Amino acid sequence: MKGPFFSIVIPLYNRSELFKDRLYTILQQDFRDFEVIIVDDGSTDNPELTLKPILENNVNVFLIRQKNSERGAARNTGIKNAKGIYIVLFDSDDFMHKDHLLKLHLGIIENKYPDFIATKFNFQTESGKIVNSEIQNYKKGIYDYKLFLNGNPLACNICFKKDIPDLILFEEDRNYAIKEDWMFLITNLKNHNLILLDATTISMYDHPMRSMKSDNDVIIARTIRAVEWIKNHISLSDTEVRHLYSHQNYFCGIHAYLEGDRKSSISYSTKALLKGGLKLKYLTLLAKSIIGRKLILKAK
Repeated sequence: MKGPFFSIVIPLYNRSELFKDRLYTILQQDFRDFEVIIVDDGSTDNPELTLKPILENNVNVFLIRQKNSERGAARNTGIKNAKGIYIVLFDSDDFMHKDHLLKLHLGIIENKYPDFIATKFNFQTESGKIVNSEIQNYKKGIYDYKLFLNGNPLACNICFKKDIPDLILFEEDRNYAIKEDWMFLITNLKNHNLILLDATTISMYDHPMRSMKSDNDVIIARTIRAVEWIKNHISLSDTEVRHLYSHQNYFCGIHAYLEGDRKSSISYSTKALLKGGLKLKYLTLLAKSIIGRKLILKAK
């Protein structure tokens, strides 16, 4: 039997009530040829019961349960069970605009069925305020792995063909959790291109429980580990390796600053300057690190 055009793959872990509201909006998409594959990654808040009315009344919504294995493994489970031509990755706490799939579909047709394609996203705070994201500064067009040498401006908000022969699935090792999206993109886009559309169709929910607002020390350790993984898995020039390390030090410096660790933040920001040159953002981080976050917050 012919499958749907899109398979929306969503990992879920202990966000059943919040996700129920998000799922209702996903089901209101303007483009209708899709399925939703929810991968319950060992939740303890009984998503099967919470989502029961939606599962019973929507034949294109499926719930797969697995033991807790982190998001990379959950996404891989969803991809392997998907029947769509294209996979759409999505997070359980974000907002999918009604035209998300429609914009993707139009972009896919106009660009003759590319391997990877993405729209842009913004942030929505708990109070409903909309804030721009970094990806909104980029022009529409064709990008490759070089876009990700300075981090991941797309997060997980991407769409790709399911049947790419050399597709590299997500790293499932927990030691890389929260960096698996970046690793997935940079490794796959070493041999493929991504089409970026000039449409903002997702709002990421910016709240205290976001993975990037968790333990700063853990984020730093996993970022360093992910950089070594990337360097060992794809061939990079010396210049590209310097870009990668300058991003690592800048990113780790930010999280050391947020943690109130002035010594580490100064060290990371100095290394970012040495690797990446006199960029304003590196200089700004160094200045803030020298002053210290406590003093800056007190001055406000």
